[in-house]
Amino acid sequence: MVGLSKKLEEKRAKLARLIERKAFDTYVRHGAVPDDFHRLAETAADGQKFLELCAGLSTKSLPDGRPTTHYTWRTAGDDRVRHTHSALEGQVFAWANAPSEGHPGTAPNCRCWAEPYYGNPALPDTFLQLASERQVSADPSTLWASVETLTRPDASVSASDIRTKSGARVLSTFTGSHIAHDVTLPDGRLVFIERSSSAQSVALRSRRNVVTFSRWTPNGPISGRPRSAFQFSEELFPRPTGSVADADAQFELDDDILLPNPGMLIAPDGSAGAGAAALFLLYQLLQEVPKAVGSAAQDLPVIAYQATRDDQDSLVIVRLDALEAERARQSCKLYPDVQTWVDQAANVLAPVKLTQTPTQYGTSVHLWIKDHINNLKVEFAPLYNNVLPEISYDGGGFEVHYGKKGSTRLDVLELLPDERTPNLICDYEVKTGDSMMQIGQIRKQGTSLTARYPGAIVMVFQMKPSAQNGTAP
Repeated sequence: MVGLSKKLEEKRAKLARLIERKAFDTYVRHGAVPDDFHRLAETAADGQKFLELCAGLSTKSLPDGRPTTHYTWRTAGDDRVRHTHSALEGQVFAWANAPSEGHPGTAPNCRCWAEPYYGNPALPDTFLQLASERQVSADPSTLWASVETLTRPDASVSASDIRTKSGARVLSTFTGSHIAHDVTLPDGRLVFIERSSSAQSVALRSRRNVVTFSRWTPNGPISGRPRSAFQFSEELFPRPTGSVADADAQFELDDDILLPNPGMLIAPDGSAGAGAAALFLLYQLLQEVPKAVGSAAQDLPVIAYQATRDDQDSLVIVRLDALEAERARQSCKLYPDVQTWVDQAANVLAPVKLTQTPTQYGTSVHLWIKDHINNLKVEFAPLYNNVLPEISYDGGGFEVHYGKKGSTRLDVLELLPDERTPNLICDYEVKTGDSMMQIGQIRKQGTSLTARYPGAIVMVFQMKPSAQNGTAP
């Protein structure tokens, strides 16, 4: 065996013990030991192989600006997915070592995507030298005040601690495909948000008190409350603890039970329940500090809401996510086109940007996009009948002229599957400055949209020119 330093020898021995214990536990539970454990045992028993593993883990590089060195293969999950790609669903691969099928999305008409996998599946964080970093915002316009991160040698984030200027705090952990956010709101309310693969849960006050559960589908999110949330006695029926994946198996999801839940509502007066406020806070942080909350800078933050079934005056937050381009396109077909139009408008109007105020420039971009879409609607009517640019509604959902008192304007709407009876509305809000959507703005727009299209789920995207999509800590 290659001679190791005392510290490395201790880590090698610790890894060998851990692998032996995990392998035995897996055998007891499942009757077999995965090949990965055999390979890890061989690595832990050989000094040279262990050194090579450590050397690989100490390489601080992420390909093409990706947030992790590994990913989980995900598919659209329907019968149109190639059989060879369906077989890869849920498997973990390294970006540096593509499977025989290539990376997700590279094959023609492939509808798969790469979900970030945090860490190296060959070695747990307990064996890694994590780097600590703290940044403080000197920009008075940012939401975040400070960000502390623990980063793995491969440059992926293991944990983060975000403090906001309003007094909120977000503690996040990233392990494998599992992301957990513990949110403390400025008034002290606690919210626990977990995501694993397509599943997301929200719990209030305690991780055991799950109040809503959602799943991502190619047709947008579906959401409901666990049946046990209606009649729940912690003394008589204690909830099982565990990850979102455990909750997926234990709680039945039924979108027919999307009933008013005070924790998830945005009320008519603009106030928000703890769950809704925490999800919206994360929605904003995904735009300011994406890496610290588990997203790549190029991913698209989205928040989805729906009117409650018995009260069209209240909105319930259905889902928060950061979508890869392929996932965004699967649900909202027009997403790539809208991004192209925003970029085209910015390029065409670049010469006048220096001579206009930010407000004037923003108006010019919106009008260019509106005219462009209207021209497409004339030339290719069947393809763009379900696209509505720069449209204004009053509080009752009736279309009105721009600027009418009490009305709200929406930049670009895509109504799916058609403009008559949509069940999914993609709301593309074009932003040319640094401002972000506010919860009151979503509340006002949502009142109009859900009154006009009752029952539809609305997904809100903030679209900026690609040149504005910079990096954040």
